[in-house]
Amino acid sequence: MGRFDDARAAIAQLDQLSGEDFRTQAGIGVLLAGYHQYDDAIAHFQSAAKSNPDSDDVKFDLADAYFRKGQYQPALDAAQSVSADGQKDDAYLALLGDIYSHLGDSAKATQIFQDAIRRKPR
Repeated sequence: MGRFDDARAAIAQLDQLSGEDFRTQAGIGVLLAGYHQYDDAIAHFQSAAKSNPDSDDVKFDLADAYFRKGQYQPALDAAQSVSADGQKDDAYLALLGDIYSHLGDSAKATQIFQDAIRRKPR
């Protein structure tokens, strides 16, 4: 509703109450990214990743926020930190293909998309 100051105050309260809880930090990051507040979202995802460095969801969300902000190399770096199992996920592969496409590596992007289609042709 355009009440950004109120929203920022509420997020600051959540940050204060949650401390280092990675789920809360990740959830706030998702909320912020949904409103195109990518710098703040990235900071929350980075905080969540510090609290739980094994969370593929947080790494994916961080990569996605960088991608949506137009920072493709940091997006690739974050995406490449996802575990081998997480790298098999369709959403991950779509993001990775998009990242390579925006980095100008259309051959790598095409390969990723073709591999994804072969795995799940529907």
